[in-house]
Amino acid sequence: MITDILRFVYKNFYTKLIHFINVKSRSVFIIDLFSKDQKLFFVLKQKSLHYKKLQIERNILQLSNKASYVDEKDIKKISQYLNRSKKTKLNGICMGVRDNKEVYYFLKYLRKKSRVIGTDISPTIKKFKHGVMWNFNNYNLKWKNKFDFIYTNSIDHTNNPEKTFNIWLKYVKKDGFIFVDHNTSNGKRRQVKTDPCAIETELFPYLILDWLKEKAAIIDFIKPSGFRKESKRNKILIIKKFN
Repeated sequence: MITDILRFVYKNFYTKLIHFINVKSRSVFIIDLFSKDQKLFFVLKQKSLHYKKLQIERNILQLSNKASYVDEKDIKKISQYLNRSKKTKLNGICMGVRDNKEVYYFLKYLRKKSRVIGTDISPTIKKFKHGVMWNFNNYNLKWKNKFDFIYTNSIDHTNNPEKTFNIWLKYVKKDGFIFVDHNTSNGKRRQVKTDPCAIETELFPYLILDWLKEKAAIIDFIKPSGFRKESKRNKILIIKKFN
C-alpha cells in the first residue's frame, strides 16, 4: 500500500516538479536518480526563419557593442595542442564567429601554411577576411572530411545540438578534433531566445557519448584563460573523431 502511494507521488508529482524546476530555474539543475529518460538539456523552440532573424539581429547588436567572447590566450593553447601533429599545415573551421577573431588568432599561432575559415549566419561575416556566411546547424557537403579541427564557443546558439554535432563530425577527418569552449553561460543560467540551447558542463560529456556513440568522444580538456579560469565548470572540451 505504502509502496503504491510512493510510486503514485513520484510519477504524478515528484518527476513533474523536477522537470518544472529544471525548465524554469537559472540556478539549479536536479538529476532524478530514478528516472530512465530524464531530459538533460533544453532548447527553446523556434521556427527556422524566426531563429535566423534573431541570430542576425543579435550579431549586429554585438558587433556594434564590440562584444567578443574569445580569448587569444585560449586559441594559443589550442594551437599549441594542434601543433603537436606532424602535419606541416592544418585545415580548420570556426563555427559562429561573429567578428572572426578566433580565425585570426589561429592563423597567428598555427603553423604558417595552415588554413582556417570562420562561419556565421549573419551576412556581416562577409566583411571579414576568411569569413563564410553559413548556418552551422545545416550540412555543407563541400566540407565533408575536409578539416583537421573545428572550434566553437557558440554551442548555446544551436537549435538542435545532437544534429549539429553529428553534422560537424562529418566535416572532421579521422583523428581530427572538435574544440568546444564551454562555460557556465552555456547552461540554464544564461539561456535566452538568442542562446536557445542550454547544456550544463557536467552533463556535456555524457551527452556527447550518447549523440556520437562510437564515432567520437571527449578525450581531454584545456583550462580557459582570463576570468573564466576561476570556475572549474568552465572548460575547453576536446572531442576526437575515431573513424
